[in-house]
Amino acid sequence: MMNLINTESAVKKVIAFYQLKQMAHPVYQNKFQAFIRPKKDGVYTFSFLIQDAIDEDTFVYGNTEKDISDIKERELTNDSDLLDKNIPINCALNKVSYDNKLNKLEGISPANQKKIFLHLLDGKVKQKMAVYQSLAQKWILLQMKCFDYYHRPLCLLDAIHITSTTGAENEWIYDFAESINNIKINMQKAIAEEFSNEINKPVYLKPYDSHSQFDLSKTHI
Repeated sequence: MMNLINTESAVKKVIAFYQLKQMAHPVYQNKFQAFIRPKKDGVYTFSFLIQDAIDEDTFVYGNTEKDISDIKERELTNDSDLLDKNIPINCALNKVSYDNKLNKLEGISPANQKKIFLHLLDGKVKQKMAVYQSLAQKWILLQMKCFDYYHRPLCLLDAIHITSTTGAENEWIYDFAESINNIKINMQKAIAEEFSNEINKPVYLKPYDSHSQFDLSKTHI
């Protein structure tokens, strides 16, 4: 059975393998081999080996349930710059609300409106977000955590100049970076689907209380 790991761990393992190869003498570098293969449900496998030294090993990454769970558990930051950085993050988050007529989130700058993936939510969900401000805030919270989850791994891959590997024997590192981008896109859709399913359940939601001390940054959605 192949090992299933989260995307963050996959990036760390792949970069470590790449760096190990770069440290080897050039005459031995062709012994380092790796393969990325797409599988069902949007997951990928990464297989690697070192000829005459390490047998082939394979792990699976990009599992939707695993990544969403890890995304929700992340500590909230504003590294995405979605919120106003001039005030504490919870204060900025409490300013977020959804305007159904304009189809936009108040509290988010015009430049960032395209980065919050409102197009993935249907009209019914947006109507509820317009009534219950906390739902709009939960959506932004998820977007911020999702950004954080994939931003650092992609930056680490950029730092090893993956674009220069195209056409070379280690083009696999470029393919791996592409797979992470694809996983991020699929994850946004999965997050929207889960969010919509939760909102559309026939349950009662208390109206938003502007005086509530509820700390969304510590909430697992």
